[in-house]
Amino acid sequence: MEHLQEQLDEEFGQFRQYLESHGVRVALAKSLSNLKKEAERPANPVSFIVDQLQPDGPCAKEDRRIAELNQIIELLKEQIAMYEAKAKEEAEAAAKAKTEQDAEEAKNETAEGGNA
Repeated sequence: MEHLQEQLDEEFGQFRQYLESHGVRVALAKSLSNLKKEAERPANPVSFIVDQLQPDGPCAKEDRRIAELNQIIELLKEQIAMYEAKAKEEAEAAAKAKTEQDAEEAKNETAEGGNA
């Protein structure tokens, strides 16, 4: 039993050295420290830590893409509002022209009826 514990301790020590030699312990400590410093705790602490460990990782990339898409949505909303306003103006102008044309035709019919 003691031999098994020694073997596990040795394997754990090697694994710990491996992690430390690649900066994993320091990176985790920094990300946990940054999490602790957050004024508002994030809803998903795992995503926060992943973002801290990989600032250009999948979560950060998705967040940037979402921000880009939101900007596109706002631009499209502005364009829609512009086109709707233009269509309304054109419809009003067409209705006014039709009313004027109808009034002119009625005037002409009245004038022709009086001349007959």
